[in-house]
Amino acid sequence: MTVIFNWEMRREGLFVTSLKTNEDRLEIPSELSGEPVVGLGGRFLLGCTSSLPVTLRIPSTVRFADPDALTGVPMLKHVVYDGELEDFTSMRLECEGGLTLSCTDDGRPVEFRFIGGSVMSFPEYDDFILEHGYRMEPETAIARLIDPVGLSEGNRERYAYAVRNRIVPMAEHAVVSNDPVNLGTVLKTGLLTDSDLRNLLERSVGSGKTTMTALLMSEIRRRALEGV
Repeated sequence: MTVIFNWEMRREGLFVTSLKTNEDRLEIPSELSGEPVVGLGGRFLLGCTSSLPVTLRIPSTVRFADPDALTGVPMLKHVVYDGELEDFTSMRLECEGGLTLSCTDDGRPVEFRFIGGSVMSFPEYDDFILEHGYRMEPETAIARLIDPVGLSEGNRERYAYAVRNRIVPMAEHAVVSNDPVNLGTVLKTGLLTDSDLRNLLERSVGSGKTTMTALLMSEIRRRALEGV
């Protein structure tokens, strides 16, 4: 089944207002009826009846949208925007269910997972997570610190504060468990102090954890070279 689009002209230009399809891979055209597509109407995906996870591709010509443009379709799981993160997030779209956004940020490919109930805009997204701290696992804060897409300095500090007292126990557990993956993740946050690293190294050497020792020594050397 091909995709059937409906549209209307608004002050900003042509908006896609609805479609009809049962396909799971959808692509909004950059042009319809000879006019560039600049916007998306509210709940325009309601005519998508796919029972499979849906991926939606949006052209970079789209710069406007009703806040609820992407709502009403639980199977929408992935949005690919052929433009910049700043342009997409400026539309302040509601994220009804969790979905992954793929786009570019200053030309660099990025991928970000938004949770359901949030607004796909920064700093609003991080404000939502931080203000509903009861829903935030340490892993969420750590992930934002490691991959700070759209993260403001103020919210970076708030995430760091939220997990600072858990970082050392997590690192200690990783060393004791001989878990290089989790230790590497904790190191990437940059929240361990030089004193923390020395204490962890002493524990690692004392217990004969050669892989852990190598990771910790590598981080200590990196900081010394970079003057961290």
